[in-house]
Amino acid sequence: DKGNFTDIEHYGLEFAYLYGPAWFQTEWVWGIMNRDVVADDTFVATSYKANGGYYQAGYVIGGERRYTIKKGGWKAPKVKNGVEKGGSGVVEIAIRRDSISLNDLTDGQEAGVDEGTQKSWTLGLNWYLNNSNRLMLNYIMLDVDCEAVKNVTKIDCGATGAGVTNDPDNYTSINALGIRFQTKW
Repeated sequence: DKGNFTDIEHYGLEFAYLYGPAWFQTEWVWGIMNRDVVADDTFVATSYKANGGYYQAGYVIGGERRYTIKKGGWKAPKVKNGVEKGGSGVVEIAIRRDSISLNDLTDGQEAGVDEGTQKSWTLGLNWYLNNSNRLMLNYIMLDVDCEAVKNVTKIDCGATGAGVTNDPDNYTSINALGIRFQTKW
């Protein structure tokens, strides 16, 4: 909702490690978004900064995780004993921690603009029934600061509205359970 961006710069680091059925991956990105702001009918240059990233690890039972350097990403494990053949497929368990900060976004004229910080843990279970189908289960524990709550609810930090108190001194916790089924054609 800021608008008038003139350019964006971002830098990132990524690392992935695969050892048989075990895998680990981490990535962090820093970004600067520049825009011109109209103030008193003149343009003022402003920079927004943000950063975020994650680390995650997992273990595959009944198969091995695969990584393709050419595409820079993970491939699904090969399922040699699919459930349609009376097998158990492949099961993958994983844990992920991520964080993003959009607070203290700006330099210059709009210093102090805060958009929120969030951090989460995800516990995941993927069951590859065969090479085309998988069932995914995620339990997510999310913590957001008062600025992030304000962006969603429009309730200022320290204020109460619609039965919600937006605590400026503590994170608000949200827990979610996600279940998905995926088919590759």
